[in-house]
Amino acid sequence: MSQAFLTPKVSVIIPVYNCELYIAQAIESVFKQTYTNYEIIVIDDGSTDNTHQVLQPYMTKIRYFHQENKGLSATRNRGIKLAKGELIALLDADDLFLPYKLTEQVAIFDAQSNIGLVQSGWRVVNEKGERIQDIEPWHKSPELDLVSWLKWKTTNPSGMIFRKEWLEKVGGFNEKLRRLEDFDIVIRLALAGCQSTWFPKVAVCYRQHSSNMTRNLLAQTAVEEKILDEFFLTPIFLQKFNN
Repeated sequence: MSQAFLTPKVSVIIPVYNCELYIAQAIESVFKQTYTNYEIIVIDDGSTDNTHQVLQPYMTKIRYFHQENKGLSATRNRGIKLAKGELIALLDADDLFLPYKLTEQVAIFDAQSNIGLVQSGWRVVNEKGERIQDIEPWHKSPELDLVSWLKWKTTNPSGMIFRKEWLEKVGGFNEKLRRLEDFDIVIRLALAGCQSTWFPKVAVCYRQHSSNMTRNLLAQTAVEEKILDEFFLTPIFLQKFNN
């Protein structure tokens, strides 16, 4: 955080678990932001590799916390509770912010006080950070509302910035889920009345590598069905669509 600010406006929350290869690059991408009124909160979720050693040079520039392994949602929720900023920017430990991300997404919040969530596009990169493709979901889903979340599932946590008050209002991330936590929370935010919008520009790099490309599709489908089952039983849905 710049010394010119006593209280950061943006809290960048980086959960990390066994990400010794990429965590330094993630932090450095925040340091390269054109926006300066931020803090970085790094929560080590019980890493067993050299993550702690890699973080040593950054300890005076970040707020570092270590905990026993609790999972991604619990780690993010701890970061939200610790955050001093009114805006919460998520950054996965293997992803990267592009330099203009915070400046331009924060500007949307400043211009539209009714907005609770701003999401950008993202660049898929390989293990070396080389571009594979740019994802610009606003072309097929120009509005970020409940219908578009349900239809397109256009979520990328590192592309999102939230107003902290909205995350607190819905109780944060669902700690029972091990997959699709981001899909679940945007559905709950939309049901609670949170208005979302695009920053229609690629602002983050989503890194594909061996650890995050191995997915159990059957398990993921089961989680998605569980999220949707709970959604269809919510009083707001029943009231809105049964009338």
